[in-house]
Amino acid sequence: MSFDGIGITRESFGPGEDAAHEVIAAAATAEGLHVERDGARNLIVTLPGREPAAPFIACGSHLDSVPQGGNYDGAAGVVAGLTAIVHMQRAGIVPQRTVKVMALRGEESAWFGKSWIGARAMLGRLTPADLAL
Repeated sequence: MSFDGIGITRESFGPGEDAAHEVIAAAATAEGLHVERDGARNLIVTLPGREPAAPFIACGSHLDSVPQGGNYDGAAGVVAGLTAIVHMQRAGIVPQRTVKVMALRGEESAWFGKSWIGARAMLGRLTPADLAL
């Protein structure tokens, strides 16, 4: 849905990335998984584990792209993680630890000159200088 005639273009925090996040969120919601967004609008899909107080297992990637990027850059990690937890849930498998699939926002530096915006925000490492254009 973000083919630009040559490759895939999904601007960080733009309509293409927003749409990709909504596709993943809708698929996860349809499977009964918990879906949330943090303050940076990172998408987090959760399959609860048997030990919810234990550190969770994280997987995923990003859904934005560089201009005319590859179709699977970033998105493959998100789709693979979602596929794994959907299959676990359908099979009735409750993992020992909670598994979270993350679709991080603004990971490609092509749009703002600063990479890993979503990851930096999630980890408390995003500064006002990082956001100055």
